Amino acid sequence: MRNLASVLKKARLDKGLTIRAMDLMGQGSITYQTVLNCEKPGYRPSPEKLRPIAKMLGLDFLEVMILAGHINREELMKSPLVRVVK
Repeated sequence: MRNLASVLKKARLDKGLTIRAMDLMGQGSITYQTVLNCEKPGYRPSPEKLRPIAKMLGLDFLEVMILAGHINREELMKSPLVRVVK
């Protein structure tokens, strides 16, 4: 089962990044502790913390928000806007 922690960690490792490297590359928008917490199962980071991490890792922000539990995929798919985009 895909969960936020495993997706973030896999993406980081696939890019060959350490948590410390993300901290340094994030120039204040990403901290060591934030990345460490985000890779813990059950941790639910805020969208503000997720956005720069998703961007650095090349992940789709909407998918990351769904995995974090901030957006319900089923409700999203019922949205009139999503139906128009499909």
